[in-house]
Amino acid sequence: ANQAKTARGGSLKETIDDLVARRETEIIRDALRRNRHNKSKTARELDMTRKTLAEKLERYRLEDC
Repeated sequence: ANQAKTARGGSLKETIDDLVARRETEIIRDALRRNRHNKSKTARELDMTRKTLAEKLERYRLEDC
């Protein structure tokens, strides 16, 4: 696979993935705060299942935020 490279030598896809992960983390944290860490309400606000939210919390290590 011939991926575009950034000035630092990393692939462009890695950079985009990092940006998406960072923004998604911010969105989830903000929603958790607004919903007083109620995961069901947070999942509903973010239009995802509670299971998907749990997977993202684990992936981004946000279980205790």
